[in-house]
Amino acid sequence: MKHLLSKQQAEIILEPYFLKIQEAIESGFNDHLATINFHHSNGVYVTFNKTEKANHIHALIRARLKVAFKDCSEVKIGYINRVFGILINNSLFIRFKKINKDRSTSNILTKQTNNYKNQIEIPGIPAATTLLYAGYTPDATWTCLQNIYILCRLGDNIRWEIGLNGYIEQNIINFKPIESEEEVTIQKRVKIKDNQIKKTGTK
Repeated sequence: MKHLLSKQQAEIILEPYFLKIQEAIESGFNDHLATINFHHSNGVYVTFNKTEKANHIHALIRARLKVAFKDCSEVKIGYINRVFGILINNSLFIRFKKINKDRSTSNILTKQTNNYKNQIEIPGIPAATTLLYAGYTPDATWTCLQNIYILCRLGDNIRWEIGLNGYIEQNIINFKPIESEEEVTIQKRVKIKDNQIKKTGTK
């Protein structure tokens, strides 16, 4: 089995990129809310199921990441063997997902997704690379972010995690579900407080 980087080792490599990753995820989530806001302001009340929301946000995060890392020569961004992510210094690969409260991710189970979570080599990614997940946990209404995480998994176990704690501000959106007359007001923009990194898990 390959050697996985410890949390401390990973933090040294990731430290210059934490803010870029955080802002790309926040902005992608905000872009999703802005899309809803645009349609609602024109009297079109758009609804997404959870899968559609996650897919839309993922596409917007991808776009933000491409802009954020376009001038970083030590970071490769794009698809490797159908997995989108960023490869940093040929030592860490990060894919981006919605993260559940129990730190699990929702994936269609394939051989490749199973290999990824078990740290088994993915063709095209350097063999010694530690495979990570970065993503967001939304609240139940998908109107605010509860946290942003970078996780190192081995099977169903979390080896370590880095969490970005904060508060949420959001754009004003009048959300009117098709089956309900209720309106939910979403306040200002998503912002992670003070860009502080909460360090948990083992080194």
